[in-house]
Amino acid sequence: MSQIKKIITINASPETIMEYVSDVNNHPAFIPPLKSISNIDERVSTVGTTWDWTFVMAGIEFVGKSEAIKYEAGKVLSYKTTGGIVSTFTYSVEAGEDGTQLTMEVVYETPESLVGKANLAAIEKINSESAEAAEENIKAILEN
Repeated sequence: MSQIKKIITINASPETIMEYVSDVNNHPAFIPPLKSISNIDERVSTVGTTWDWTFVMAGIEFVGKSEAIKYEAGKVLSYKTTGGIVSTFTYSVEAGEDGTQLTMEVVYETPESLVGKANLAAIEKINSESAEAAEENIKAILEN
């Protein structure tokens, strides 16, 4: 298992940030390798909400399904992915003096189809760079 954890301060309320992040329709706007999402349940932001996704890792396209496993309005969203990539994404917020601290954490298994085709360290570096871009994107979106 690999893990990426990024913490960023955003000049917006915890509620505003979580409202944006918990609407999975917004994810392709700030997660660069997320090519698309579809088949979103009507229960967006509740435990059990599911959707399909297409994600590009190290130049290879993967598809799968996500399911929200934890949601607390204005505090945390966590969902697991299955299919082409097995992972758990968690977004949490905490108010601070200089803004709201957003923690984005992803724990994932490198797909077997990538093992042997690419160096694991290179894949993890690419994924870390994608997470940094996601930080920059969400900050730009929510602070404008």
